[in-house]
Amino acid sequence: MAIDMTQFYQVFFEESEEHLAAMETLLLDLDIENPDSEQLNAIFRAAHSIKGSAGTFGFTDLAETTHILENLLDRIRKHELGLRANMVDAFLECGDLLRGMLEGHQGRGGVAPEAVEMICARLRQLSSDQPVVPVVAPATPIVPVAAAAIETPLPPPVEQMPLVADVKGRRVFDIQFLPTEISAKGEGVANLLDEFRALGDLEVLGQPAPEAGNVGFWQLRLITEVAPEIFSDQIDFIADHGAWRVAEDTSVAVNGTTAFGFFKGQPGVPDEHRGYGFFVPVNGESAIQPAVAMPDDGDGYGFFEPLPTAALPAADSSMPEEGDGYGFFAPLPTPRLAEPGLAEEGDGFGFFTPVT
Repeated sequence: MAIDMTQFYQVFFEESEEHLAAMETLLLDLDIENPDSEQLNAIFRAAHSIKGSAGTFGFTDLAETTHILENLLDRIRKHELGLRANMVDAFLECGDLLRGMLEGHQGRGGVAPEAVEMICARLRQLSSDQPVVPVVAPATPIVPVAAAAIETPLPPPVEQMPLVADVKGRRVFDIQFLPTEISAKGEGVANLLDEFRALGDLEVLGQPAPEAGNVGFWQLRLITEVAPEIFSDQIDFIADHGAWRVAEDTSVAVNGTTAFGFFKGQPGVPDEHRGYGFFVPVNGESAIQPAVAMPDDGDGYGFFEPLPTAALPAADSSMPEEGDGYGFFAPLPTPRLAEPGLAEEGDGFGFFTPVT
């Protein structure tokens, strides 16, 4: 028997109002220069509760907006971003819009979609700012000071760490996820794809058929400078019970070439180093010098040392050509000449002594 979730709507509306009221009080009480960690955690938990309940009851617009707010609050409470006054202003404005969206679902007005899109874009922009790193001294003094007035030289400025790598540091990620039916049939998947396109180059490798209502597995390839921790939460939000996966693909270089799964897109090995992992290149002069000059330097192909000729007896001058033994046999001694009765020299073919 299916449970009628509408009977719990009123409880959701009341609890969400309480969370929004608590968020507003905490935000107005924050010390922007030195925010309290407990207050930041409490604000984050309030946004997280609204997002989770909205997703459970099918209020996708509320869930998606609060999810973006939650991501920014999470980075601030983890000290990845410093709190600024314009962030607090955006949080308060987002809270007012969430109240209007709650009233709209209760039939008491509503909020224009354009206003929701604007606050979401503003929150994303604030979340993409560079993290705050303490600076020891400014690169350029604001007020010029005479050189004689400076007793000790100023320390060099600390270079701020960028949130993302430079263009050369872009990485390739293979992304797979199964969205919930609500996200697939609503705007959840479309919004996720738009966010990925804003992060880098996106390629859709696989998607469910339109006749299936866009319900099914999606497979994407994202080339971006952003770390996967930043966009993984967005996938987890619309995925069905954690049915998602993000893996860095090191077999594909950023320029589109493949590294065959072994190298991170490194250039090919030069021809002079093609030892294929088995041989050390032979130096120009070998440590083992041949005893005699070879007819063609290197005929041993790097495996054999030339045979020393000193161990071989000298060839007889009757040998037609030097080296007919090919380095394996000593030349045979010249047989005694046959008596005049032998028709021709050598009829014994080297095996028999001529008969006298």
